[in-house]
Amino acid sequence: KNSQFGVLDCGSDGDCFFHCIAYALNTNEINKKEPIIYNAQDLRQLLANSIDKKTFNEIISIYKILKDSNDLDEIWDPYNVTDKEYRNMITSNCNIFWSDHILISMIIKLLNINIIILNCNEYTKSHNLYNTMTDYNSQKNTIILLYENNIHFKLIGHFKDNIMISLFDNRNIPSEIHKLIML
Repeated sequence: KNSQFGVLDCGSDGDCFFHCIAYALNTNEINKKEPIIYNAQDLRQLLANSIDKKTFNEIISIYKILKDSNDLDEIWDPYNVTDKEYRNMITSNCNIFWSDHILISMIIKLLNINIIILNCNEYTKSHNLYNTMTDYNSQKNTIILLYENNIHFKLIGHFKDNIMISLFDNRNIPSEIHKLIML
């Protein structure tokens, strides 16, 4: 209905989050002389490479707390995984290891971006802003995602002059989104 917003399904197979991030980053590279082109596997590898022993111990302690409180939805046991196995799960098991709040937070830091996630659950009729536990930084580029029914990420874009923008800077972030994140 004449909306300037669009939602793009960038792919599934356990990599939807990474496909969306790669697509948004790649659209920013189109007109560059030497573009850096990402795919889901590149982003998974970037995450895995950023995990040293100290980082692994911090991450795995969070998973252990989740498991101990019966709040871990993963099929692997954080008490029985090494740092090498964890890094391998990130890079090779997209059907087993999807993106979670820990990896989202890491991607935000590694890529030095803002990620805004809008939750939409058609079964409970709920819509809200997903808390990434990071503050919006107007100096960073922003990617906006739709998280549907607690299972699938899609990329949100905004049409301007017949072009869908999916990587925003503070000047071109849609006012509706800007108002939402400044609440």
